[in-house]
Amino acid sequence: AILRRHSREMQKKGEALLTDFLQQNGFEYTQPVVDQLTQFHEVDQREDFFQALGEKTIMLGEKDIDELNGKNSGGKSGWRKFVPFVGSGDTEKKKKKSERDNLMVVTDKLNRKKPIYITEENINTYIFPSCCHPIPGDDTLGYITSKKQIQIHKRSCPVAAKLKSGYGNRILDAKWDMHKQLYFDATIRVSGIDRMGLLNEVTQILSEQLSVNIHKIVITCDENIFDGTLELRVHDRQDVKKIIQSLKKVKDLEDISEIM
Repeated sequence: AILRRHSREMQKKGEALLTDFLQQNGFEYTQPVVDQLTQFHEVDQREDFFQALGEKTIMLGEKDIDELNGKNSGGKSGWRKFVPFVGSGDTEKKKKKSERDNLMVVTDKLNRKKPIYITEENINTYIFPSCCHPIPGDDTLGYITSKKQIQIHKRSCPVAAKLKSGYGNRILDAKWDMHKQLYFDATIRVSGIDRMGLLNEVTQILSEQLSVNIHKIVITCDENIFDGTLELRVHDRQDVKKIIQSLKKVKDLEDISEIM
């Protein structure tokens, strides 16, 4: 019990350190960002990564910033990490090569005054950086990189704000034209008072009432107070809002919010 408590304390401490580090360097705390840094430090589980940060066996620094900015991998940023619905059965190497080969290259013929549209057919031609996690329904913009490829950011993204102020001539209006065919990651944090059957009630609402694809549920409980995350597969932002509204009706769920 003492070891479990220590582990939970270190995980919370590590997660807080990571959140502060990301905020100080202009990044949002999102699950894709956490996963990217977890893999970068060659740790299998997020919880182990948080604990290592809390125990200071892993220290965050400039290399982590370079990793998030794509500098450690030559600027490559895979859309698959942010739209994880690939099911072609290809090997990982083939997928990564396909991502690079499919990226759109902007030509002089592009009318920068007209919006670009993100569709099921062309989504893999855009870059989705680690600084934000846009899904259909989010207000987005496009940024033409020095390699003439297009990044997609939320307009509320801190990096997007810097790009708009410094590279206004490279900014494009980006709109979604999706038809609920693809799935995107969404993570919802829940906390409240633990009771018998609470988790079962939550999963029933998600899977039976809303038909949501549940990818992973992580729940920790300490002195009858629980805290957890629900990793879900959704079509768009409207799905997320519907899920949160439904969960707010569950007794003893006191705090429900999306991890952006």
